[in-house]
Amino acid sequence: MRGSTTLANRNGRAAGMGPAAAERPQVSWVFELEDDGTVIYSRSPFFNTSDERHNFFDEGLGFEDISRCRNHFQSFIKSNKAAASFIWRCNSAGESQDTKVLMTRAFQTGSYPPTGVVMMEIRSS
Repeated sequence: MRGSTTLANRNGRAAGMGPAAAERPQVSWVFELEDDGTVIYSRSPFFNTSDERHNFFDEGLGFEDISRCRNHFQSFIKSNKAAASFIWRCNSAGESQDTKVLMTRAFQTGSYPPTGVVMMEIRSS
């Protein structure tokens, strides 16, 4: 179940028993998204492959502040930038964690003409 997983569980710490921020393990989630936010591919311990083809922002993955991430994503789509990043404070189930979100333009070359996609990596900071 996507929405019931807490940040603590996502990054391998027991809830309420986490180490200091400097000692937290680095966590990285990678998503390949269409311009509308539809998940084409994901590499994440809490996002099942059966969840691909769903909209990343509509589903929310249990994050309470997904609208901020959506706004950054939509601004990136409208821009001509090759890459962009921002700090996102993810809140879920009463826990919060600072993450860095990196977005890079890429292309699906398996079809003609190639279609644009966004590679989005979310890293704990």
